[in-house]
Amino acid sequence: MNNRIRYLVLFFIILFGTDSQAGMNLGLSTSAGLPQGYLNWSLNETVYARFSSKLPFDWELASTGCTSFKNHEMGGAVGFISASFYMLGRYDVSIAEYGFKPFISAGLGEHNIYSLNIGENPVISGISKLGNPWRFTLKSHLFAGCDYKFDSGYFITLHGRATYPSDIMFDSVYLGFGKVIR
Repeated sequence: MNNRIRYLVLFFIILFGTDSQAGMNLGLSTSAGLPQGYLNWSLNETVYARFSSKLPFDWELASTGCTSFKNHEMGGAVGFISASFYMLGRYDVSIAEYGFKPFISAGLGEHNIYSLNIGENPVISGISKLGNPWRFTLKSHLFAGCDYKFDSGYFITLHGRATYPSDIMFDSVYLGFGKVIR
């Protein structure tokens, strides 16, 4: 099935499966991560919209900007900058008296990735390639983690991500903070 058709189908599922009475939450978060494999650190900025659903889970649309690098022993660095868009189903359980909210979410992520080298042009398989540095990919993702929400609307989040197809199935762990805007 064509990727555009998949997105349209998911859009209509979200649109008609949304509980308009319950509303929508908007938020943003900043996180630092430890990706597995080629890179050794990552910084993310995420903006999300969560829609209440008539289903046992809520819908989440998210846009993430990410910068990831690996410092090379011989000098220089290699990495990438990406913009990602996610369409996820999110199930969470609120443990209100303690402020914890464990969650699991799954869905599709579309990634626009720009690979780059800084300094000595280190060659690290999978990241540094000759030719066009831009890549566009569509992958499925599974996130699992926990949010701790404060009364002020701020929260701390810890989550891991699994990606398919990927050389590394469990590819990253992130710790961050954020604010529920609405």
